[in-house]
Amino acid sequence: MTIQISPRTIKLAKISISLIFLFTLLGIVPSAQAGGGISGQPYAILAETMAPEASDIKYVNVTGYLVTTGNSLYQTGYIGQVNLPNGSTIVGVAAYGIDGDPLNDFNYCLYRYNLYNNPVWGLVTPCIASNSVTPDSSKRVYLYSPADAPLATVDNANYSYGVFLKLPMASVAVDPYNPTLAVLRFVVYWNYPVYLPSVTK
Repeated sequence: MTIQISPRTIKLAKISISLIFLFTLLGIVPSAQAGGGISGQPYAILAETMAPEASDIKYVNVTGYLVTTGNSLYQTGYIGQVNLPNGSTIVGVAAYGIDGDPLNDFNYCLYRYNLYNNPVWGLVTPCIASNSVTPDSSKRVYLYSPADAPLATVDNANYSYGVFLKLPMASVAVDPYNPTLAVLRFVVYWNYPVYLPSVTK
């Protein structure tokens, strides 16, 4: 018995294999997303790898958490770069940290930086503060900031992207091994639009 496979079926199979290979290269996992497209592998930034925006900020980053131990005269911010495929859509960014401080809190946002024209800075997600949520019994907090749709499409030709963290020194005794104000990591969620090509005989 001979099984005949039509040229159209062979063409569809080749397209499917090509798409699977492309998604693997991009780190895209095949799960459905609202609004179309498929979700990319969440992009994680360990807070301990973020760079201080001022050289005189004192901090500790050897405990898994990022802890500010001495405020700068001017700034208390840190920056973590975000690299996503061009044309992908940023959905939002989550933060995991510690906030048991009665006075101070940390806040963050995902921004894009215009490489050529003004305005130079633009907020892809709203800034959100750790005092906007209630910590658990271990002082841990989870925050989520959704993306602003008009700025959510990644355009690597004209913008660079990153997470900006404002993390002051705690108002109480600072202990990097038992912090009252610290950040562990950020997770950027994104998806990628998929347009299947039309296939004709």
